[in-house]
Amino acid sequence: MVVFGQPGVVGLTVGVLGAALVFGLVATWARMRQVEPRYRELALQRRRLRESIRRTGQTLAANLDRPALLELALKTAVDAVHASGGRLVARPSSDSAPSYIGPIGSLDGLDRPIHDAERSALRNGNIGESRSGQAFIASVALRPKPEGHLYGLITVSRHRRSFTDDERELLRLLAAQATLALENVELHHQVTRKAVTDELTGLGNYARFRELLRLEGERVKRYGDSVALIMLDLDDFKSINDTFGHPQGDAVLKEVARVLRESCREIDTPVRYGGDELAVILPRTPLDGAFAIGERVRLAIAKHTIARPDGGGFIRVTASVGVSASVTGDQEALISDADRALYRAKRDGKNRTAKGRPQPAKVPQ
Repeated sequence: MVVFGQPGVVGLTVGVLGAALVFGLVATWARMRQVEPRYRELALQRRRLRESIRRTGQTLAANLDRPALLELALKTAVDAVHASGGRLVARPSSDSAPSYIGPIGSLDGLDRPIHDAERSALRNGNIGESRSGQAFIASVALRPKPEGHLYGLITVSRHRRSFTDDERELLRLLAAQATLALENVELHHQVTRKAVTDELTGLGNYARFRELLRLEGERVKRYGDSVALIMLDLDDFKSINDTFGHPQGDAVLKEVARVLRESCREIDTPVRYGGDELAVILPRTPLDGAFAIGERVRLAIAKHTIARPDGGGFIRVTASVGVSASVTGDQEALISDADRALYRAKRDGKNRTAKGRPQPAKVPQ
């Protein structure tokens, strides 16, 4: 107790308090000196991790291989937050079934909390989290904006430690970079498709036709076997345009293209050669096989009814077909032979299939 009027006591008390204050400051300073290296280390780790995520983002942006891009995004997310496991649910398009990348590590027994975290991420447009016992789960959506296309979900899990704000921010940053990379891939594919696709029919265009035929010709020269070609031309197509108008002509071309796709095999490539002339490249197919497919296409077109855009009923069209095959890989000879067969079918009465020249015997080398 301080008693006023006793200078000695006051001085003693002040001295004790001053010493305690100094001692406390020294102790605090000592503790700060002890933890300061740890703070610096944590700050350095954070900078290094963010720089790693930034470099990963650059790698993602430069990657046009969608599956490899998704695998890299998942692995980076698991590593970034020291997760024990993770998976990625991908949705290439809104009407496609989800596909699963991973899992990385073990997710056994976590189906329910993983679904809960993913639903939460979709609902709030941010990080979705859930917990099951000592397992903590976090999920983040790959989506450019709340109403944008959902490319997928990255979900990670770990034991005994919840996720920090810094780790949630890292997951959001990685998801944003992966989403941007996926948008780049989609844009690249759209541009590529437009460059080789006929806008009206959705078939390959003439540039696509020449490129694929060149590749097939090289394959034939290298490995033998054969390549076949179907050329078809719609009979009296000009009269359709003249009678019903160009919208009807466009409708006919679209429907014939659809029938052509459905009548071909998976390995075949139908294209729009030009105007109302279509073609099909048939790998590893002899002349007789090409003729059989050509006949199947011709009959399917003749049986098909096409609605009139003006609602005035239906019309039917027929096609003349020429087929050829090559065991030498000569592209120009293959086209010329199919073209001559096509016009022979026209001269012989239309709505029929004609063969090109028989293939020469393959001489063993």
